[in-house]
Amino acid sequence: MAAGAAGLFLDPFGPPLPPLPEPNAYPELVEAGAAIRHRKSDDPNDPDTLLAWFESRRDIEGRARRALEHESGVPLLGDVDAIVNRSVQAIGPLRDLGRYFLTKAKLAREEGRTDDALAAILDALGLSGKAGRGGLIIDQEVGIAIESTAMEALGELAEALDDAQSARAMKAIQALEERREGPDTVCRRERALYRSRGELPIRLMARMTPGRFNMMCKPAEDAFRRFHDRSSARARLLLLELALRRYRRGQGAEAARLEDLVPEYLPTVPADPFGKGPPVYRQVGGGHMLYSVGPDGTDDGGEPVPIKGMTAGSRRDIPVPGLGPRPGP
Repeated sequence: MAAGAAGLFLDPFGPPLPPLPEPNAYPELVEAGAAIRHRKSDDPNDPDTLLAWFESRRDIEGRARRALEHESGVPLLGDVDAIVNRSVQAIGPLRDLGRYFLTKAKLAREEGRTDDALAAILDALGLSGKAGRGGLIIDQEVGIAIESTAMEALGELAEALDDAQSARAMKAIQALEERREGPDTVCRRERALYRSRGELPIRLMARMTPGRFNMMCKPAEDAFRRFHDRSSARARLLLLELALRRYRRGQGAEAARLEDLVPEYLPTVPADPFGKGPPVYRQVGGGHMLYSVGPDGTDDGGEPVPIKGMTAGSRRDIPVPGLGPRPGP
């Protein structure tokens, strides 16, 4: 094939891919998840059985925690089929590792070991941020799925957290939000890979009929944007909820407005990804309600949106994970 023809099929469009970090946490986390091989115990309600199960995996857990201290990047090596196949194979190990941390958190919470429960949940949150970084939509969705379960567990633990523990949880959520890759970045990366390393018909379509190529990409990208924005909304709601609880403990009363949390508890009030300003907050009786307006951008009074099948036009709102929109604390 002539050099010009080769360029037609292999010309990489879009931004260059960033180099992988060194050391890279990603392969270590996948290996740890595969080694843990999380399975439900025959008697998951027996603390002794669970503790023995955790003890048998202490070395693997230690490897995973050490990996969490490093930067992470999904390797995008080879053609798109090879990349996607590796990502599919990593789904199970990464989710098993997340389940391991959250099972450990659940046991610690039931035994009243709040600090241990918080540590395990924050490990799961750390994993969620590293599971998809630098990868394709499929990788991002694995990380978001782990994050969703971890946020739920953290919301359920919120009532038991003291001020220092709440501040620690808030710091972890802020770090996760600051490092979260935007959907435009992820979608551009995926399109660039399909244009340069996809199957020949896809590469031809991208070059010869870009409008058709864009239409092919749009459904998956739109679904991912909703998934991404819902995850960000839930993280910001829980961050605000923890700050509101700290305010109440410190001031002896509910905050009159979210801006009262700045600067002592938060540097700024985070925006609602689905709205035109901050999430909805109002005092109710001796507590408060807090929620995102959700995909339709309309305040529906805190009625929670069904997560499965959520579309751009889904009505109702997104509550604080693990707590709901009901008055709290």
